[in-house]
Amino acid sequence: MNSRLIQTILESGKFQHPFTERKLVETHISYVILGTSFAYKFKKEIKYSFLDFSTLQLRKYFL
Repeated sequence: MNSRLIQTILESGKFQHPFTERKLVETHISYVILGTSFAYKFKKEIKYSFLDFSTLQLRKYFL
């Protein structure tokens, strides 16, 4: 998941739980879209010595 794709998701406003107010928070391992009642978390495609989210399979494994 890259920042351009996150911006597209954020701007499209198509969420399972729709909300009008949304805020993007970026951490070193994820993007979080905060709404009034719900939050959506997307893990970044990263690999550190202590954490490996480099593939979709690994990101799904660590749900």
